[in-house]
Amino acid sequence: KQIPSGSSVWKIYSISELGALLPFYIGQTVNLPRRIKEHLSARAKASSAAKIAAMMGCDELPVFRILATCHSRAEADAQELRGIAHALANGACLENAKQEMRAAQKLPKP
Repeated sequence: KQIPSGSSVWKIYSISELGALLPFYIGQTVNLPRRIKEHLSARAKASSAAKIAAMMGCDELPVFRILATCHSRAEADAQELRGIAHALANGACLENAKQEMRAAQKLPKP
């Protein structure tokens, strides 16, 4: 698939504990290295901040995984919601914003 010059490439990603099958966070970004730094920052505002801070306090690092690559914001939004719905259907306890989780719960089961 050819990507138009100058267009953004969105990454849908998850964060989990080492060895965990289910994530505790699913998000999207056009700059994954920057977003990872934000999640790991002591001043992080993301809903995952407390969980990551607790992990790092125990000398554990979170595991970041790329779930999908998208070429439009609309595609990224849809993929993120599918990922959230899939994780919730499999028993994940996500730290994501409640609005995203409510939208994901309305999607058909994967």
